[in-house]
Amino acid sequence: MSYCQFRAFGHRNAGPVGPKRVMNGKAIKAILVAVFIAAPLTVANAADMAVKSPPPQPAVVAANWSGWYMGVNVGGAWDTNTNASVENINGFGAIIFPGISVSPKPSGAIGGGQLGYNWQVANWLLLGIEADIDASGFKGSATTGSQVIPGFPNITTVQQQNNWLGTVRGRLGLLPTSNLLFYGTYGFAYGQTELNFNSVNTGLACPLLCENDNFSSMREGWSAGGGFEYLFLSHWTARVEYLYVDLGTQFFGPTPANLFIGSVTLRENIVRAGLNYKF
Repeated sequence: MSYCQFRAFGHRNAGPVGPKRVMNGKAIKAILVAVFIAAPLTVANAADMAVKSPPPQPAVVAANWSGWYMGVNVGGAWDTNTNASVENINGFGAIIFPGISVSPKPSGAIGGGQLGYNWQVANWLLLGIEADIDASGFKGSATTGSQVIPGFPNITTVQQQNNWLGTVRGRLGLLPTSNLLFYGTYGFAYGQTELNFNSVNTGLACPLLCENDNFSSMREGWSAGGGFEYLFLSHWTARVEYLYVDLGTQFFGPTPANLFIGSVTLRENIVRAGLNYKF
């Protein structure tokens, strides 16, 4: 085969290099370049996603009860076991007035303020001291009649009231959660009490056994109780508590006119709600 024949044969079998074949080559090259560039970026993004952690959550600050606080309270007081006894020691009067025993059963509203300090010695334990003073509508009366000798009936009324009351108490509390406190309390109590005594004899003995007297005194005693308290909005607490107050026994007499003597027990059951601001 001559050189001219070989060249003609080769061109005839190779065929023309058309535009389609050229474009396919360029597309492949573009894809390879894109893969080469995108692969490192994809790997880097995957590494960043693996390294990055969720944003930190804000720390929860536990409630702290320590510090001074002051607030107000309101509630009610009652006593169903109060007992008052009266007798006469004036000769003939003692004969026709042998003595009586009545139960005034006082009750009423009570309200005032308190000031205190808490030490949170552990996340579950609290110690504290508190002083309070309340105005009191605690009042009750009882009337009874007696007649030993016909024609000498006697009607006697005893009225008892507590005009104001104060306490100074220690507190011991447990914290089942950081915001909830259960506590017991015990301490000193004091208050101003008043006793009104009226005796009227509707028979021949009046004015021998007719008398109206008032006795007032400052009493001291003790108080104990407990309650629960909730801390909210960082600086405020709300509470409900029960207190038992015993101011002892008040003695009176002898009365100036007819020598009546007597005594009355001074006890109170108190339930009250309170609101405090913690400094």
